[in-house]
Amino acid sequence: MPDTVQHLADVLDAHKPVDNTAKFEYLLEVRERAWAIIRAGLRLREDHACADVRAIRDLQGNVAGEMTTFTGDGSPVDWIVRSWIGKPETGFTNIHLTCWLDPSVDVPHLGFALGTAPDVFCYCDFLPRVEACTDYDYCERYLQPMNEAWIALRRDPRYKTFNPVHLYTRSTLSPIAICGL
Repeated sequence: MPDTVQHLADVLDAHKPVDNTAKFEYLLEVRERAWAIIRAGLRLREDHACADVRAIRDLQGNVAGEMTTFTGDGSPVDWIVRSWIGKPETGFTNIHLTCWLDPSVDVPHLGFALGTAPDVFCYCDFLPRVEACTDYDYCERYLQPMNEAWIALRRDPRYKTFNPVHLYTRSTLSPIAICGL
């Protein structure tokens, strides 16, 4: 499949509304499996600073998203956002799990998003704490383990790379970022 350089909103607008409830529920479960792995490995506590947006409502008062935030409780986590927003019954959903670590470790941060627009999209990246191209040992230790998976995915003819239109967004992607439709 060819790469795309469209805005995600344009991808969504190019399609008629479609009920993506089943896909949304599946993708939410994938995110929850990743969340379970993180929860099992780190001591966390909920950060109630964003409790006012725990349930995100649309103009009619219906839940159109949820967001919970966490911080480390003796573990090196600065913050975690676990969220979703969208309207699965009309095609668009956006599910996130972002883990930002504190300066006591040099392990990469995690950026993870899944959703529908209306086709499934994905983003997963280990965001380096250093300029990867200037620190060979860091690159080998933290990014190389994902390189074979990245190569295999890029070779899969079903995978369509999504190239963000915004320069800044592209500049934040690591060499192993998975960003596709």
